[in-house]
Amino acid sequence: MHTEMALQAAESGCHIFVEKPLAHNLERLDKLSAICADKRLCVFVAYCHRFLPSVKKLKELIESARIGRPYAVTMNWGSFLPNWHPWEDYRAFYMARKALGGGALLDESHGIDLLRYLFGEIEWVSGDVGTIGDLEIDSDDWASFLLRTRSGVRGKGHFDLMRHDPQVKLEIIGQKGSLTWDRIDHRISVYDAERRSYELLPYTTSDVLMMYPAEVEHFISCVRDGTKPLVDLEDGIRTLEVVMEIFESSRTGRARTLVNRG
Repeated sequence: MHTEMALQAAESGCHIFVEKPLAHNLERLDKLSAICADKRLCVFVAYCHRFLPSVKKLKELIESARIGRPYAVTMNWGSFLPNWHPWEDYRAFYMARKALGGGALLDESHGIDLLRYLFGEIEWVSGDVGTIGDLEIDSDDWASFLLRTRSGVRGKGHFDLMRHDPQVKLEIIGQKGSLTWDRIDHRISVYDAERRSYELLPYTTSDVLMMYPAEVEHFISCVRDGTKPLVDLEDGIRTLEVVMEIFESSRTGRARTLVNRG
């Protein structure tokens, strides 16, 4: 329903805060983009993890070459769906139903947005997506993929809805060491290859909770000041393109190269 509602809002001249993922396919998003550009509307796509102080710190560490040039990244993002909303039957929850936009890959695409945010545009993917567990759902509970960014970083990613011990983690291999960002254990670790030692950068659970008000405040300031949102419409479209190509790779059994959008 996001695209239809966003089009109505844009045609009425409204600035738009839209939940992620932007949509379940790419249809009519070019039209939405054209209207928003013509009317100079602010569009923010709610990939809230970019607002975590720990993610901002991670980006600073990468861009300051703390571990030299990044070579590769591994992303693991999984948890047990029945634990998400224990007060209700998870099988009636939208995540369990493909027709309502549920599924590990589409809904948890926060991870793909972070990969783009930290390492640049993804130009190649090969994926495997399916429903392999015993949760009695028709949305995908498993998604695994390989990737290559335009800058040459290699990677692999994994989403699932079956993991009893939750994990939200990025592990980055670099020229001079490695970085690990762990949202569940609330820490960043830096391994210095020259010193052969780790530095731990802990943070608190409030780090996670603050991302929601932070993104709302950011959107309001962008509307007020006319500045570009941290996650704009083009970001939302590009992340969705990666998601769609992973689905297509899984369907065809072939790797996919993404179209260069400039």
